[in-house]
Amino acid sequence: MNRSNSTRRWVIAILVLGGVALLGVFAFIGFAFTFFGGPDVKRGSVVVARFEGDIEEAPPEHALSFLVPGGPSFVTLYELRRLVEVVSQDERVAGVLLEIGNVSSGRASVEEARGLIARMREAKKPVQAVLVGDSVGEKEYLLASAADRIIVAPQAALLINGIAAEVIFWRGTFDKLHVEPQFFMFKEYKSAAEPYINREMSKPMREWLNSMLNDFYSRFLSEVSSRRGQSVEVLKALFDKGGLTAREGLEAKLVDALGYPEDAEAQIRKAAGVTSDERERIGARRYLSGAEEALEGEQIALIYANGAISASGKSANPLGEGGILGPRLASTIHEAAEDTRVKAIIMRVNSPGGSAVGSDFVWRAVTAAKKKKPVIVSMGDVAGSGGYWISMAADSIVAQPSTMTGSIGVVFGKFNLTGLVDWAGAHVDRVKVGENADLLSEFTSLDPKQTARVKAWMTEVYDDFVRRVAEGRGLTYDVVEPIAHGRVWTGAQAKERKLVDALGGLDTAIEIARDKAHIPKDSKISLRRFPRRKGLLEALSEGEFPMVRLLLEQKGLLSRVEDAASEWETLRPWALAPDIRIR
Repeated sequence: MNRSNSTRRWVIAILVLGGVALLGVFAFIGFAFTFFGGPDVKRGSVVVARFEGDIEEAPPEHALSFLVPGGPSFVTLYELRRLVEVVSQDERVAGVLLEIGNVSSGRASVEEARGLIARMREAKKPVQAVLVGDSVGEKEYLLASAADRIIVAPQAALLINGIAAEVIFWRGTFDKLHVEPQFFMFKEYKSAAEPYINREMSKPMREWLNSMLNDFYSRFLSEVSSRRGQSVEVLKALFDKGGLTAREGLEAKLVDALGYPEDAEAQIRKAAGVTSDERERIGARRYLSGAEEALEGEQIALIYANGAISASGKSANPLGEGGILGPRLASTIHEAAEDTRVKAIIMRVNSPGGSAVGSDFVWRAVTAAKKKKPVIVSMGDVAGSGGYWISMAADSIVAQPSTMTGSIGVVFGKFNLTGLVDWAGAHVDRVKVGENADLLSEFTSLDPKQTARVKAWMTEVYDDFVRRVAEGRGLTYDVVEPIAHGRVWTGAQAKERKLVDALGGLDTAIEIARDKAHIPKDSKISLRRFPRRKGLLEALSEGEFPMVRLLLEQKGLLSRVEDAASEWETLRPWALAPDIRIR
């Protein structure tokens, strides 16, 4: 047995050392590629920015970020912002081409990207969009509409048919498996656990979803109408047809031409007066690798808060990637608050919530930081429940009109698996000391006394949540409580209810931070990302990469999946927004 363990440790050590050596080789190649193979930008070049899948907030901030699968091809919002700043001043660049595939991110990310594209247009830099997917949906088209011209592939279909929300309800499945879900939600609009306990949407859930989708669609029609010069009524009639061919879209003046990326490139160069037949195209990331990002002028800290929130080191992701660890994010906020070079802090929040305890760590850090310097929150696609909890103490909150926010409420629960075990022919027996020793067991249901105790605890957490919102927003409990109840609001709806201060993106947050930090209008501002970028050895030693972490912890994938499943088995208050598929 000892010999077997010793052999296993040697094998793991060899794998780790081999992995580290391989990563070192890749790091050297990336270093050489970046510093010795900079882009050769010729006059008349076209910079190409690609959008596909989720539009990420920013590239990873570690030493091997260039190795992230799929990452180098698609531009993030952070990189798009830099691209706008650099390309607008670069006379060598004839224009920018947007290649837009199937976009799966939320509407707020699309709105953020549209605002940045508009800045390029305002700088008189030509921007053309080519829709390269098999089909074009509402988000792809909305993103493309920010460009000067829209080109669509001749065989593509414009499936802009409206917006639908779908939720899978699992109660029937649980009944067949003899699993008893036991969840409590505060209050009636708190829908995060509805898919587990209901067979269909409750009336409150259907109400807020219908309100949100109508808000999304009316804004979509208005934005397209503004850019394409057609009335909302005409657009709605077109979209209600149930899909258009590319040629029908051209005839309806929804697009400007049928064609391919090279056609758009040729048109951009021709408009710029470039006669060269050479196809000078350069990817956005490649182009930006030659543009130094110097910290000049006044510094504003930029902190990203992306993903579900937890209080401890255990992650619900089997590979341990992503998410917000409350104490760690709090530490990052404290670091920025203590840095005398930083004049203000912007926290970019894109989170559906999670642990109430983890959220509270961040809330406390924001409360402490704003005593030293302004703290501004800029919301992304979603900042609901715990995502709003970590935002509510900020000096100012900025959201996009289509940000999903609010969801001020809590959900609490567990599953009783006894029926499933009995059905499978097994049996659970127990010995306990203490009347409520089995309170957390996944093989018991809460009795009436325990239920009353849990609901009392939830009431306290909910009331504290509402009180803190009122305090942070300068409102009273009686004003906030009726608009809480766990209801999700769009950013536009939240502003009407004073849950956010302004509509816009990171640009808006920067200007608010400038004003609150008393930075002169003519002073240059540099965004400084926190936490600082780690070197290769430091990142490896702290387990930043999933394969290294798996090897070092000697922990299998199955064990990690079990960890993720156990999250719901631990009785705790969750501040979670519902998981809903909107298309």
